[in-house]
Amino acid sequence: MKRLNFRVDANVQESLKALSKELTDAGQDATLSEVARLVMREGLKSLKSRAEDTSAAKGARFERWVLKELSESLPDYEFERLQPQQGKRNPDIVGPFCAYECKTGKRPSTRGALEQAVASDRGELEPVAVIRDDNGHAFVVVQWKTFLKFLKGFGLLARLAARAGE
Repeated sequence: MKRLNFRVDANVQESLKALSKELTDAGQDATLSEVARLVMREGLKSLKSRAEDTSAAKGARFERWVLKELSESLPDYEFERLQPQQGKRNPDIVGPFCAYECKTGKRPSTRGALEQAVASDRGELEPVAVIRDDNGHAFVVVQWKTFLKFLKGFGLLARLAARAGE
């Protein structure tokens, strides 16, 4: 074990003393040095676990969330989360009507996400970018022609619903 000497500000020192007293009052032998080592060790574990939450793991969790949301919204249809393949441009999720590229992060690029969705052309499937920032705000980006197709589909559904009500 290597010995380190360093200074802490008065607030940190008071917090460590309070923790030491609390543990001592509870019947544990907790010196100020032991409490400081414990706090540093636990803090380092916490930092390590946060560092292990890589962008790839975060992206995979977001893809699973998008897949769940799509499947719950359209339970009669099949959606599939594709595994990345070296040298191939695949969307993250495919389903009826659309191929989805999922991006999450502090400030994901909307243009970059849409460009990637378009680049992974799946023929008849419309490219859709699903984006979520670190604040949990999720939104969709599509090309104008795709948006117009969606509007036409909504219009058709509205006309069919109106006819059914007649």
